[in-house]
Amino acid sequence: MNWRDIEYENHGQTAVITLNCPEKLNAVRISTLDEIVAALDMAGRHR
Repeated sequence: MNWRDIEYENHGQTAVITLNCPEKLNAVRISTLDEIVAALDMAGRHR
């Protein structure tokens, strides 16, 4: 998946979600929250 505001890494049993929107000082916007929810859903499927 192409992320705009976050970076997602999966390391086996561990997923790392990092805010990555430096031009907005990593402000959390609605689109950021949508990406976080999608990443958490993806992490849950990879358990």
